[in-house]
Amino acid sequence: MNSLLLFLFSLQKVDGEQVFLDYNKPWIFLKNYFSSPSEFLFYLKGLEESDFINFKPQPQIHDSDYSGYFQIIHKGLNQVVELSKVEINSKTCFMAFDNRTKPYRKAIKNAISKTGYKVIIIDEEHINSDKTIPDAILSGIKQSKFCVADFTLHRNGVYFESGYALGLGKSVIYTCHKDDFSDSHFDIKQLQHIIYNTPEDLERMLVDKIEAWIK
Repeated sequence: MNSLLLFLFSLQKVDGEQVFLDYNKPWIFLKNYFSSPSEFLFYLKGLEESDFINFKPQPQIHDSDYSGYFQIIHKGLNQVVELSKVEINSKTCFMAFDNRTKPYRKAIKNAISKTGYKVIIIDEEHINSDKTIPDAILSGIKQSKFCVADFTLHRNGVYFESGYALGLGKSVIYTCHKDDFSDSHFDIKQLQHIIYNTPEDLERMLVDKIEAWIK
């Protein structure tokens, strides 16, 4: 639920604002790793029960109508502050990538290790039973000093995770295989990328980038 609270916080312009939310839109519930609007609503009500938000759903005229007004209240704002604290002295790095690019995972891990950092990869971490995978992802990003985001195959989660890291003030290193870069979204195409052809290229250039930009 922490990830959902941070998402809601990003939608408000000023503290205490009542914000209209149409969560029937796929970009809203899928972006937050929910399978449907009804699942989104379930966790929204959980935030309300935790006294993090006030929520007033709009009447449902059709079964597909899912919308309402939310307001983040004081306890919720305090939680946002705690979740958004930056760990300045962190020696960890978060990796965002598509699982289908596993041949390049080792190259990224090697580069991060060679420069003295510990890599956080969610599917290799032991996640506490009381944590959801989205919460574990956001927690991993939050405790990291920087993020390496590989946009090969353009997984939506990589866009979200790198954007979240950027929003927290983290440094983000963008990488992409040369065969996929032309298909990148225009929002990230203008950013400096490490464009690689082989795992060896990726490892070498990433070591140089971390040593020059992060250390």
